[in-house]
Amino acid sequence: MRTVAYSAVGEIVPLYAVYAIVFRDNGLDTAQISTLFVVWSMTAFVLEIPSGAWADSYSRRALMVFASLLVSAAFAAFTVGTSYWWFAAGFVLWGASTAVVSGTYQALVYDELVRQGRPDSYAGLMGIAEATSMVTTVLAYLVAAPILTLENGLQLVGWVSVAVVLVQAAIAAGFPDPPAYFGDDSASYLAMLREGVGEAARHRVVRRAVLFVAMLTGLLAFDEYFPLAADDEGASLTGAALLVALPATAQALGTAVAGRTSRMSNRTVAVMLGVASVALAEVPVSGQIGGFIALAVAYGLMYNVVIVAEARLQDSIEGEARATVTSVSGFLSEAVAVAVFAYVATGSTVTALIPLVGALAVPTLGLALAARKWVPAPR
Repeated sequence: MRTVAYSAVGEIVPLYAVYAIVFRDNGLDTAQISTLFVVWSMTAFVLEIPSGAWADSYSRRALMVFASLLVSAAFAAFTVGTSYWWFAAGFVLWGASTAVVSGTYQALVYDELVRQGRPDSYAGLMGIAEATSMVTTVLAYLVAAPILTLENGLQLVGWVSVAVVLVQAAIAAGFPDPPAYFGDDSASYLAMLREGVGEAARHRVVRRAVLFVAMLTGLLAFDEYFPLAADDEGASLTGAALLVALPATAQALGTAVAGRTSRMSNRTVAVMLGVASVALAEVPVSGQIGGFIALAVAYGLMYNVVIVAEARLQDSIEGEARATVTSVSGFLSEAVAVAVFAYVATGSTVTALIPLVGALAVPTLGLALAARKWVPAPR
């Protein structure tokens, strides 16, 4: 229940629906906004693996609380700021939080399930947690729509988002916190760092799973542009919030059934990603609502595959540096995300966002072809 609550509360963030539009309203163009996303990903990129080793050496619970506090500070910067540098500072804070929580959260949940003798329930639990978070994201978008009609609605949306993440910090404080494997000293940190990076690099099954999860997760970073894409298509602020709710709803459905699909064959994984690539290719030719429905189909399938692949990655890890190995995947996913942001920053100078998302069908199809060898077989 705490895992589900942590994931759900952390996504009741109405600011998600419009923060990119806030940047645009303060004079930033799509290329400048893309550089902010790069700042976000580069911060997480730099801190990802060190924070994973930290989670394997010290208190995972304390790190999760700290991560929520960093996000609340980021949202405060977005709310009070009116310039590029305020927004950049917010993304540095948010990127640090992303790095701290990514491997920490998955490792904490998986190891606690192992302690309870039920690691096979990991995919189902994380799927339900992620689905619940997507549902609350949709609710946040729907809540944002009427708030934005009020005077100072954008400010109110920002402060509500700050308060929500502080509640998430309180929930994180109640997680179990088993002792570190070694003592609280620098030697344990370095030992975990070496072990985790080494396993991710040398163990073939783990290495392929790390790469697959990283590349698919990195491609999904395009969802940061969904509000701007809706804006480009002529939607109002309220309409943009409702359009963005479509793929968020599909993501919730996709992740909710991850427990049922956790043992699907790699052939099925490949077919799902193949269908997702076709849906992405349809986005530019399907109109405003049809395009977002196509996005919903693609993202629902891709998120389901991400949860399944992440669970199989956890099952494949043999050493004690679980958070560090997971953070290697996060590190690489941020590199892919930076490439996506750079692609949009460059492409947006010559075309709108909707045609750009269609081109993502190509790497998605590539992952579909790689899935049979790169995704670990179900246990």
